[in-house]
Amino acid sequence: MSSTRTALRRRPARARVRTAAAAALLALAASVLPATPTAASTLERGGTGARGRGTLGAAAALSAGPEAVYDNAAALGGIDAASALLSVGYRRYAVDLTQERGHTDLPAVSPPNRTLATAAVALPLTSTLGAGLLVHLPLTGPSRLLAYDARRPQLPLWQGLGERLAISAGVGWRALPSLRLGLTAHVAADLDATGAFALDLGRADVTHQELDIALNSRLVPGAALAWRPADRWRVLLRFRGAYRVGFDVPLTVAVDGVTEARIRVSGQGLLSPQVWTLASAWRAHRRLDLVASLRWERWSAMPSLAPAVRMAVADALAVSSSSLPVGAADVAVPQLGAQWRALPDVDLRGSVGFRPTPLPRADGQASWLDSHAVELAVGTTWRATGRLEVDFAVTWSHLVPRRVVRADASHPVGTTALSGDIFQVALTLRHRLAPRTP
Repeated sequence: MSSTRTALRRRPARARVRTAAAAALLALAASVLPATPTAASTLERGGTGARGRGTLGAAAALSAGPEAVYDNAAALGGIDAASALLSVGYRRYAVDLTQERGHTDLPAVSPPNRTLATAAVALPLTSTLGAGLLVHLPLTGPSRLLAYDARRPQLPLWQGLGERLAISAGVGWRALPSLRLGLTAHVAADLDATGAFALDLGRADVTHQELDIALNSRLVPGAALAWRPADRWRVLLRFRGAYRVGFDVPLTVAVDGVTEARIRVSGQGLLSPQVWTLASAWRAHRRLDLVASLRWERWSAMPSLAPAVRMAVADALAVSSSSLPVGAADVAVPQLGAQWRALPDVDLRGSVGFRPTPLPRADGQASWLDSHAVELAVGTTWRATGRLEVDFAVTWSHLVPRRVVRADASHPVGTTALSGDIFQVALTLRHRLAPRTP
């Protein structure tokens, strides 16, 4: 846990502006809060490193070594040598999000480009038991929604939302020659905060501002079952629990040194839904593997993303905001791919997938805007030495254009359109730390 405190004193403004206390306090509460953080990370959308990204995660049943910590913890059971990986990725957004309200065109809002790093290590503990640790770090900071107003469009949930620090630990056990079991623990973070402020409405001045923020962590469980019913066939069933990171920020505000207001801002800070994945790999030829996966994401448990603001002034005036339900639905994400050993030291891989949006069509009352996406990926592996392998992958996600039209000419929700593409490259170094055990 870590805690930080900031204190700020501002000089009085020249202009004397008197305004309603309720409006000023609500505006202050909105200015203090960060925008709603993101939901789904690169790991959840494509697996660990360039090898996972090269098949969009469809080859999870073939995971082995350090990438198995997140992709398939069951594969850690019975690994024959210690190994590690270091991966760096770059994601570029070319998203076109436009909005019009009345006669005003609002500027397009797009997520910033991201640079990501992942490090992992896997170790054999016994002949049938293995363990590993993985750390995923957004080098350029977390992505966040740029709006928490329920009437403004939200960026694509499936990729525009989710770069965050992730730490995962896994253990795998080879129970039978054809059956392996795995357990994982993922770390998620949340924020607790309290604040105290002083306002002078006559001078339009914030005379004191103090905010305490504490960073906490929680564990999210995961499990995997890997089965090999035939020499050429592998099946993986994987589960990762859902986690919500909410925020509940109590604020105390002194107005003109006389009246005291109590504000509480609460809501959904981070959501990652419960996910079930069924993956399969078939050895069609001694040099060719066909892979597939079907991921079920339980977005129907998603609450409203807009924060609730409640305020009481001198126990006499109570104001509260209202938030609109999202109405998200569960989605199934299919992916198909292949891996081919083109040369003794070179593998090629590719995949195609389709991600339906979990959000309903906006009706003009609220523009929770998300889009279906078509995904493509290609990748390669080069075995540079007996212990070093280099993976590279390129992925492309195309957002199917989606549009919402205002309910009527005077409605605050404007006409909004979303389209565009997301590109990503990843480079991974995988190194065997010790020779294979006999």
